[in-house]
Amino acid sequence: MEEDVLSPQTLCLRAFFPAAEATFVACLDFASDLYRVFGFEKFRVELSVRGGDSGQHYLGRDEDWEGAETALVAALTERHVPYQRMEGEAAFYGPKIDIKVEDAIGRP
Repeated sequence: MEEDVLSPQTLCLRAFFPAAEATFVACLDFASDLYRVFGFEKFRVELSVRGGDSGQHYLGRDEDWEGAETALVAALTERHVPYQRMEGEAAFYGPKIDIKVEDAIGRP
């Protein structure tokens, strides 16, 4: 029988989930303000999540991934940020939000 050992990263994530949404909202606000200060008015947001092959290329437990993804979606929803869901594009350690800015000549 396999023993369930929690890594320090997993313990930190579980402790972080209750505050994660507020933290992600603050990060979205900061990034949006920063981009606008530097003149980047146009940007798109991608939510990178695990794909169907979730067990082979990603670390961590399913419930940790689901908690992190839920917090990211809640933050994006709270700020009414349109986003594209990118299946299979998550980092090996968790889902992420990618903000793609458009430069002065229209390149993403």
